[in-house]
Amino acid sequence: MLKKDFSIVFDNAWNNFHGFGVPDKYFQMKLKYLKGTLKEWRSVEVQKECATLKRTRELVDELDVATETRKLTDLEITTWRESKVRIRELEHVAKLDLQQKAKVKWISDGDENTRFFHGMLKNNQRKNKIHGLIINGVWSSEPENIKKEVFDFFGIKFHEPWPDRPKLISPLFKRLQPDQSSTLESSFSIDEIKKAV
Repeated sequence: MLKKDFSIVFDNAWNNFHGFGVPDKYFQMKLKYLKGTLKEWRSVEVQKECATLKRTRELVDELDVATETRKLTDLEITTWRESKVRIRELEHVAKLDLQQKAKVKWISDGDENTRFFHGMLKNNQRKNKIHGLIINGVWSSEPENIKKEVFDFFGIKFHEPWPDRPKLISPLFKRLQPDQSSTLESSFSIDEIKKAV
């Protein structure tokens, strides 16, 4: 419906239908004809969009390759920018089409595994829930007591026994030379990026 030609195609199909019969059958046939016409129009449009997207991507790729060897002219830079915008628009339209198809498929087919997954989630929640703990030899199901006991338990487990860890200083460890350590912080060269990609 976002296409500018949509309303023209719709109006033509709606007005050009000729049929006969009782009103409800006539209306059903009219809708069927409309659906077929729109489907046919959309398949042609999709082919055009795919061809345009392919050509535009090829143009952008050519300009990207040209950038590596020379400086682009102002016209080429403008063309590159407009092509990138066009690619984004076409990809957005394709994404909207896919979303619409997914919604239609979900509505018609339904989610066949919904009951199974909800059952699994409820089962996991039941298994993972802590209903109570024995604290100091007494069963407690109060949430505040359980939270405090769990917090204290893990606080002891993760307590650091040493205020300062010993430092590992030894002449036996291998060390980087100053020129080696400076290369760790240097930026990547174009050759390195091309080799990685």
